[in-house]
Amino acid sequence: MTPAEVVIHELGVRPLARKLGITPGCISKWKSRGGSVPDDQKIRIIEIARQEGKVITSDDLVYGRA
Repeated sequence: MTPAEVVIHELGVRPLARKLGITPGCISKWKSRGGSVPDDQKIRIIEIARQEGKVITSDDLVYGRA
């Protein structure tokens, strides 16, 4: 899984978009940009995942998951 796929799988497009204050389309575009997650969103995504009881690591956001 690419980093974007990990985030979308764990947190969902619409719920994450609401929490980040961006449109769901922005998150969907991450997949088409090679699957990378913007650097300015990574820390916030880790915080949101922790609040939701999910585990997303910094490695997940850089390398993705097998």
